Amino acid sequence: MNHNASTFSAYLSALMTTVISLFRPEEWMVIGIIVGIVATIITTAVNAIFRAKLYRLQHKFYDRHDDENPPGGAL
Repeated sequence: MNHNASTFSAYLSALMTTVISLFRPEEWMVIGIIVGIVATIITTAVNAIFRAKLYRLQHKFYDRHDDENPPGGAL
């Protein structure tokens, strides 16, 4: 391990220890709940966006291929 990596890891661990010591466990619990709610909202929004894109792509595909395979006709 070179000197720069060990220095960086020492500074990072000191920073993490400082951040952790700034809050009491009860405050970390509230922070965790808030972060969990925000992450759930973001995940739901991203999922809805990608489902809408998938629906549009499938709709375009089926509109394009409906002429080739008429309903009730031979495939």
